[in-house]
Amino acid sequence: MAEQVERAPTGDEEQAAAKPAGTAWWRRAAARCRILFDYRVLGFLLAMSLAWNASMLVYLRLSRPAAATQAVSPEFELGSFEFESPDPARAPIRGAKFSLYISLLDGVDRKAREQLFSSRHRVQESVEELLRSAHGADFEDPDLSGLKRQVQEQLNGVLGMRAIADVIITDLRLQRGQSAAGSQTQTAGSASPAPTPSS
Repeated sequence: MAEQVERAPTGDEEQAAAKPAGTAWWRRAAARCRILFDYRVLGFLLAMSLAWNASMLVYLRLSRPAAATQAVSPEFELGSFEFESPDPARAPIRGAKFSLYISLLDGVDRKAREQLFSSRHRVQESVEELLRSAHGADFEDPDLSGLKRQVQEQLNGVLGMRAIADVIITDLRLQRGQSAAGSQTQTAGSASPAPTPSS
């Protein structure tokens, strides 16, 4: 058998042998990009993005300040108030206890609602001031329309704008003045106690 003689490669052969090695990294990069754009990988990335956005939305909703939440509410609770007549011996109503709520006009903007919430203590103080100058006769009206109108005007004055739509009085307990049967306490909406027969 004849021995094969190895010959040295020519310059063209060297370039041809070097080409596949040089383009191999491009092929590997293209293969990696195909893996990246595979539907399973894209689906995983989309699911992770949706989960991140949903968790951030929940976090932002839960971390919203209470003032912003309260400012959107249509009604505000101002608290519980008491009235004592300046002349309990002659007044038909010696005292009253009630809870007070206000509702705002529909056109009142967010800034006015936030102002009402931020000046809540001034509003409470103005209601207490109004009650100190009230009379027992203000509580004899079954609808309390006169008292509600006074509270509404007072609060609109404190806020510096017409913002109060309605004044709501709940849990009203009236303490009646002295009578032949003694003092009586009445809850709004309940019947007056029957008089006791005298012997």
